[in-house]
Amino acid sequence: MGVYDMTTAIDFILKSTGYSKLDMVGYSLGTTMSLACLSDRPEYNSKINKLVLMAPTSRLKSSGMPLKIVKKYSNIVNIFLDRFNFFPYTNDPDTTYRLIRRMCTNQSAFKYCRQFIDFAQGIILPINNDTILDIVSEFPQPMSSKTLKHMLQLLTSGRFTHYDYGPYGNMLHYHTKTAPDYDLSRITAPTYVIYSKNDTLVHPLDVKWLINQLPNIKDVHYIDKIPFGHLSFSLSPMMKEVVNMYITNKLLDNNL
Repeated sequence: MGVYDMTTAIDFILKSTGYSKLDMVGYSLGTTMSLACLSDRPEYNSKINKLVLMAPTSRLKSSGMPLKIVKKYSNIVNIFLDRFNFFPYTNDPDTTYRLIRRMCTNQSAFKYCRQFIDFAQGIILPINNDTILDIVSEFPQPMSSKTLKHMLQLLTSGRFTHYDYGPYGNMLHYHTKTAPDYDLSRITAPTYVIYSKNDTLVHPLDVKWLINQLPNIKDVHYIDKIPFGHLSFSLSPMMKEVVNMYITNKLLDNNL
């Protein structure tokens, strides 16, 4: 996705608008794609005016409880992912999510739907019941099993590497028996990083590691004064004040 989808999207936008550069804002897996794109295709750095990374996901060495559980059972998860091209697997996603929403409207089942969100988030979000129902009606969307296996590889290895095809496959793809690390020193676009103390999926220690690898960090916004987890970047009622205004100010400041 980083090498093919992201580069195609950048070229399409620049061609359609006539601009020579664009601002790129990524969140979670979107930041992983951005890092992969600008590392493997460094010529695209010249097309990025400002790069904003929210909850940047690269190395997953110091993950919190949700991912620690996934890591513990990684062999089982891998076997499961090998059986399907997409996960969660469903022949009819729209019908499946309608049924999940209907199930969660049941008072006795709702608390478990709420607990699922809180567990993924790591903290209790101050959001109303209707929002919870909206979330379980859409999240998580089916995703390529290969993408999930790649994230699992990052989790188990504690490194930020290309997809591991095994020794033979790696020789074909990379001409080396082991999957190489992404060369983050090649990401020269002006970079702004936003991360939070309470993020249990992308641990602050891993973000600090990433910051130290990137050569053109312009500013870092660390959210530690209020409860703000990984999903807060899209769901928190404080999103405007804590994140959006910061991003807007940075993107509109031509002196940066």
